[in-house]
Amino acid sequence: MEFSTIDAPAQDTQTMVSVGLTHEMPSSTRMLLAGDGSTTVLLEALVGTRLRVRVASQQLVPFTRIPKSIREALAADGVSCFVERRSELHSSKNVVVSRNRVISVHSGFEAHFPAHDTKPIGHRLREERLPQAREMLASGVTLASAEFDSRSCAFKEYVINSPSRSPLYVAETFNPDVVRCAPLRQIPGTKERHEFQR
Repeated sequence: MEFSTIDAPAQDTQTMVSVGLTHEMPSSTRMLLAGDGSTTVLLEALVGTRLRVRVASQQLVPFTRIPKSIREALAADGVSCFVERRSELHSSKNVVVSRNRVISVHSGFEAHFPAHDTKPIGHRLREERLPQAREMLASGVTLASAEFDSRSCAFKEYVINSPSRSPLYVAETFNPDVVRCAPLRQIPGTKERHEFQR
């Protein structure tokens, strides 16, 4: 296993550092990051309550707003328009458990996942009882995440492939008060995104 560096997308303001699964973090966090099933189900087991989604935005965006690496992961490098959804998963006590970004080609997305729906995408997919596979892209700990008060947070990125629809790119950043991880120090001059190649 070795590290590789990839230029970070211009619109990404946080540096993500993947540290594998040997970093000093609780076993529950390591299991969450390593899991290739429904993250929503794992988070509900961790917090002990059902989660609901609050969609902050769901809009069509041109391909120029989507990093080439994501377009390639979706096998959609020639697509001109995508749907970008930004959302939060909330506990029954209204604690923000994660902040998420979902990207897909626009065809059929709104019909399957309307912005007003409070049920997480993970649950909607499970209800269909169709085969699906999650292709892990990266996981680890962010440096100075803008999502949670500039604190280090656990994150994971993956693509959900299903025969019933176009692939979904999912990036999740977890509230460090819920999904614990040891803080990382800022790396001086870091401008790249480092991903651990499995």
